[in-house]
Amino acid sequence: MNVWLDGAGADLFWCSWGNYDLNHLTAQCALDNADSKLLYLPHLNLKKLWRRTTKQRKKTSLASALAYHGLAFDGQPHRGIDDARNIARLLPFINLSLADELDEN
Repeated sequence: MNVWLDGAGADLFWCSWGNYDLNHLTAQCALDNADSKLLYLPHLNLKKLWRRTTKQRKKTSLASALAYHGLAFDGQPHRGIDDARNIARLLPFINLSLADELDEN
């Protein structure tokens, strides 16, 4: 992944549904004494941004967020590629301009 990131553009960020992936990657790198360039890029918590966009107050699962928009989860929950595809389906409903208001790293 580090090699791929070296060839990518400068305006990169990465996102996930919640902070689990960020926290897991950080912990795994510490455990393995590894360095991931991904951790040096800004991370955007799309769950938090979706909640701000839709004005939902409670924590929401990915499946619940999809259902809110009349969409069913496609695939197996917590399978990386399926989660990524379903998160992408929510992007049209997320106001990315609100990201600047979030207190993210």
